[in-house]
Amino acid sequence: MTDLEARPAVDAFAAFVGVVNRPGIAAAADHVISSPSLRPVVDLVRGPSSTSE
Repeated sequence: MTDLEARPAVDAFAAFVGVVNRPGIAAAADHVISSPSLRPVVDLVRGPSSTSE
């Protein structure tokens, strides 16, 4: 089982590739987070008007 199997149950799927890049998962994602930090997840959840500090 992979996290991609959850895709049908969510409105938007984000792939976190900051540690390990899985190209198939990233290609199927609505959002790809390549930062080693999870800070971009906060920005994604807050919406398009948010910015990282």
